[in-house]
Amino acid sequence: MSAPEAGKPDLDKRPTAAHDDAAAADEERQKRLLRRAAQRSARMLAEVGLDEFVAYLRSPWRIVWTNIVAGAARGLGFAIGAGLVLSLLGYVLVNLLGQIPIVGDMFLRLNDLLIQLQRGAGSTAGPP
Repeated sequence: MSAPEAGKPDLDKRPTAAHDDAAAADEERQKRLLRRAAQRSARMLAEVGLDEFVAYLRSPWRIVWTNIVAGAARGLGFAIGAGLVLSLLGYVLVNLLGQIPIVGDMFLRLNDLLIQLQRGAGSTAGPP
């Protein structure tokens, strides 16, 4: 075989009909794979509920209402939790620390004062 002459195309490197068919088949295969991937992504997004989230974001009143309800729930939870923690803290201070000689007397007097104030708050008499 002789070397190709300068300026003339090499006949072995020209595209052939078989090459064109293979390229078209490869392109078609890539399109099918891309279509399947897009369909899979669409199914996954539908399962996650992205359409509901987008609808939520497009409705400002729904966002406001959701945040109001969430804030009220957080506030109620905080109030109940703080009440329980402070009640437990008061119980521990009066009953357990009430047995320590110096500090215990102070907590017992504070407890008596709180009981008197609580009983006094029930009456409708004005301030002393």
